[in-house]
Amino acid sequence: FELCYPMYTGMERMLVLNGLRRGDFPPAWHATVGQKSPLIHTLLQGMLSADPTRRPDAKTVVDAVGALLGDFTILSLDRSDFPHDGTLFLRVEAAAGKLSVLPEALKIIQGASPAVVVEQYGLRSKEGTSIMEFALTVGTLQEILDALNSSDLIYSVREL
Repeated sequence: FELCYPMYTGMERMLVLNGLRRGDFPPAWHATVGQKSPLIHTLLQGMLSADPTRRPDAKTVVDAVGALLGDFTILSLDRSDFPHDGTLFLRVEAAAGKLSVLPEALKIIQGASPAVVVEQYGLRSKEGTSIMEFALTVGTLQEILDALNSSDLIYSVREL
């Protein structure tokens, strides 16, 4: 909890932690982390439960943290290959099962900007989703994002 919620004074820390012992999260938590990441909120609720039977086991915690980090981590590319600042990392998600999803995404990226260079790409699958990760050298990213977002094939694009 303390990694996700800053506390600035000893008194604030005492009040917040006492509230958590009763199962009460602070209002600012609900307006920020609790709202933006319900998975973190649910996980912490269980971990902080006074009832040991309601606490998740270590495997459940590891799996939940892995799922959270997987959404914001490049897993199929080696970032050490790109030490310069000009490389952008892009994550593109599409429905799994279509054999043409990677070539189609590459075609969209290369067609969106003539200056783009696809340095590296990777493809993995997770729970019915094809996750494509790209290392790009490009003048402007917005053209590529617009092109990918306008495709019926793609349902999520995020710069990492």
